[in-house]
Amino acid sequence: MSDLIENPPHYTWRGGIEPEKFINSNEFIAMEANIIKYIYRYPKKGGLVDLQKAHHNLVQLIQREMGKGTDANGEADATD
Repeated sequence: MSDLIENPPHYTWRGGIEPEKFINSNEFIAMEANIIKYIYRYPKKGGLVDLQKAHHNLVQLIQREMGKGTDANGEADATD
């Protein structure tokens, strides 16, 4: 049972690197973390639904960044 909590197979099948460790070490925000998580696990867990969840989070992140007045590289827009 603890393997399903500590090392679930849908997160460890790609060489044993868990997205949680990658996400935490890079200090991603929740939307970024969700995108990574859903894309990482979709072949082994949620399939198309996980890809749709990743897409939903990506659209939200893009909209948030566009609202900040940043360019495609995340830099402050020079027109502001």
